[in-house]
Amino acid sequence: MQPECVVDEPQSQTPLNNNIRELFNLMNFLDPQNWDDLPGLEAKFETLDESLLSELHEMLKPYFLRRTKAMVLSLPPKVLRCGCELRAPTDNMRRTNSLYP
Repeated sequence: MQPECVVDEPQSQTPLNNNIRELFNLMNFLDPQNWDDLPGLEAKFETLDESLLSELHEMLKPYFLRRTKAMVLSLPPKVLRCGCELRAPTDNMRRTNSLYP
């Protein structure tokens, strides 16, 4: 049985091509309820001035994780925790070794 996994986050880390339509399409993918009027958003933010840019930043802020270098450097060390018991399959290994010496 394979665990079911649903990922709803684009994490390409590639820069947008200075295309506001591409940004709105990604945001529509993440949250279609709040970013459903793509033509309206394109028309509203077609020419950005200081106030519109500030408004757009506020709209985008809940969706982006911003970490500074100082925050990343002060992270605790990684710890690997395994909740399962690991066991070497010796019977299968012996059988395989006897078939393929």
